[in-house]
Amino acid sequence: SMATCGSQSGLEAELLSTKARLAAVEAELADTKQQLAVALASSSAAAAAPPPPAAAAPAAPAESAAPLDRPGALLVELASDLSFLSPRGKFRLSLNEGAAVLHGKSAEIAVPYRLVSRVLVLPEASGQGSLCVVTLAAPVANGKSQVGHLLLPSKPAEPKVECSLSGKPLCGQPASVVSQAFASLAAVEVGGIGSFKPFGGRAALQCYVKATEAALYLLEKELLVKEASKVHVMPYSRLRVEVLPPDSRRTRSHRGTPQDSTRRPA
Repeated sequence: SMATCGSQSGLEAELLSTKARLAAVEAELADTKQQLAVALASSSAAAAAPPPPAAAAPAAPAESAAPLDRPGALLVELASDLSFLSPRGKFRLSLNEGAAVLHGKSAEIAVPYRLVSRVLVLPEASGQGSLCVVTLAAPVANGKSQVGHLLLPSKPAEPKVECSLSGKPLCGQPASVVSQAFASLAAVEVGGIGSFKPFGGRAALQCYVKATEAALYLLEKELLVKEASKVHVMPYSRLRVEVLPPDSRRTRSHRGTPQDSTRRPA
């Protein structure tokens, strides 16, 4: 009987110890569950958040322009200032490897040779002097404005200029020297008046652009209209001509669309 009581007491003590250990395990398990829940909540929040912005690509250096757009090394600089009609004013002209630069009082204008589409030397409509025309495939910056072509007139009494370009001496009126220099550096030919010439020995025909008097030059494949400091080039293939009687009051736009200025009663 005493042995039985001792045995029951031992079993009860062991059972209590087991229950205590079980309670500790349950408490540890609950703590683990709580930690796991917190971790899952943090992971879900991170997945729902927008991704951080990608790092901005480094800015291109200022020298990223095409090499041909840079003036490059100086080849020659004309000694005297030249009076241009476009851009209007006096400029000192320097010829560099990649571009010509017009140095003015308030701005410098760089003209890359790759943009030169044609170089012309035309006699002035008045018969006094010559005109150098350099047209560009795209305008270049002139301060806050743009320049789409260069116009350089030369009068007979104007002093000659001279320089040496690639070992070749150039000497003559400014219009002639500048045209030869641009043609050489831009790898284009110097053009002029074609085989169509007005009667009377005139270099150009007189015409009007709206109300402004202009000079019309007949080139080999196109017309060139010089209006003050502007030039308009129109290929013959895109023109349509209409001959009107002398008493007609119709005018013609540059696109060849007839316009009747006579109002008739309804």
